[in-house]
Amino acid sequence: MKRRVALSLAQVRAISPGQFVRVTLPEPVWLPDGNLATSVIVGRQPEGLVAYANVCRHRPFPLDLEGAPLLAPDGRHLLCQSHGAMYRPSDGRCVEGPCEGEALFVARLVPEGEGVAIEL
Repeated sequence: MKRRVALSLAQVRAISPGQFVRVTLPEPVWLPDGNLATSVIVGRQPEGLVAYANVCRHRPFPLDLEGAPLLAPDGRHLLCQSHGAMYRPSDGRCVEGPCEGEALFVARLVPEGEGVAIEL
């Protein structure tokens, strides 16, 4: 079942270029691989906003386990704090780590009023 959460224009504008933020879903969502997502991560890339289920593809833990930063120390990749998997922010593809070649599940971004809705 799809879940939807809205971000206001102010919330969207607050996401700086290269930054990712966690957005909690109103209810957990079953992903195609059988794991549950309780949040999504939304980031601003040069091509616009992107959003992914906040679940590592190696093991079903949030990338920002226990409140850790979403970006790797290099500032160029998303980092799973539990397993060290590194993902390209532009497409969610794992470029290093135990799930190399797999990709985060994409959340759909839909215009809603002046803001955006995230569907997963």
